[in-house]
Amino acid sequence: MKTRQIVPNLVTGLVAWAVSLATGVSGGSELVVLVLPFENLSAAKSMTTYEVMTSPDPDKPKRSFSIDRYSEAPRGILEDIFVNWGVKVVERQRVDALLLESEFGRLSGLVDTAKAVQLGKMLGATTIVMGTVADVNTHKSTFSGYGIRTEQTKVTALLRVRVIEIETGLVKYSTSVEGTASYSSSAFGGTSDSDVAFQVIRNALEKLRDDVNFKQSLLGKTTEGKVQEVAIRFAPVPENCDIEIDGFYVGSSPVTINLPTNKPVKVRITKPGYQPWEVSMVPKEGLVVKPELAREQDQKK
Repeated sequence: MKTRQIVPNLVTGLVAWAVSLATGVSGGSELVVLVLPFENLSAAKSMTTYEVMTSPDPDKPKRSFSIDRYSEAPRGILEDIFVNWGVKVVERQRVDALLLESEFGRLSGLVDTAKAVQLGKMLGATTIVMGTVADVNTHKSTFSGYGIRTEQTKVTALLRVRVIEIETGLVKYSTSVEGTASYSSSAFGGTSDSDVAFQVIRNALEKLRDDVNFKQSLLGKTTEGKVQEVAIRFAPVPENCDIEIDGFYVGSSPVTINLPTNKPVKVRITKPGYQPWEVSMVPKEGLVVKPELAREQDQKK
């Protein structure tokens, strides 16, 4: 009987330690941002492993934490941007310890907004920044000249980024950014595709430094003449549909999104096995979008 309690109690203790590290992180209304590893939907994969402390006892051995480098890279880039803005960021050690020792350990769970919000609360954060590496694409072309055959490579990366308010669970801002880079290689040497792939991810995310709306959604600051926004609830039937606004993915239903008032937007709702649902609308206070999607087989009848 006692044996059964050993593992749960051990895990509970480790999680409690990780959470205790966050005690005092958030003070009142102070902004504290949790940056999560990105979901990687691209074909580019590269695992890395490093050691994580999961106990307050320095003599206790550390545990190995494995993660896809393409999921990890955006986190470090965004953390640097936020620190330069004077934003307090949850320490990575706290995040990784909790990811390693709890139900949040699977990276696939990080795409779930509800789980991310729960994790943020446990770590004392007020805002979450999470996202997806949607695609990393490599295009090669070759040409010859002066007896030398040269290969030209262009790498592009598309990333989606979301800002979520932990208190309300609202998606305050969602955007897609793209980065590109090109390089040449020949028989005399060149640059590896993986090195360039990480560079284009950085190029894409660096665009957020100059994205006024992104910065405002994060810092909660307003500027004169800023467009007013309203919270629109998307609750289509069935659940777990992909919601796109003006061609950009903003989340999975059910979800509440802040949208500018008096500005028409194009909404597209999709789910495998169902017919896409589209509409152009003007966001208004109290609006709930809850269409019932028809199955694809119904269209064939």
